[in-house]
Amino acid sequence: FSPPVSLNPGVVITSVSSSGGPLTINWCGGAPPYTLQRKTLITDAWSDFQTGITGTSTTDVISGGSAFYRVVGN
Repeated sequence: FSPPVSLNPGVVITSVSSSGGPLTINWCGGAPPYTLQRKTLITDAWSDFQTGITGTSTTDVISGGSAFYRVVGN
């Protein structure tokens, strides 16, 4: 037998909003530092957009038609 493994809870995006300005993304779970990843097409590979995020929210300037986001915790 091996000792139990402690896992951090997964990161869950709780809200995405925009009020005529930047897009605000909020999440919970995981542990900092966080990395926001983004892709333009669903078939694209994920790429790091913002790294070293210590809080549980960030913003992005809306440009183009659509984007897909995910947050990765430590």
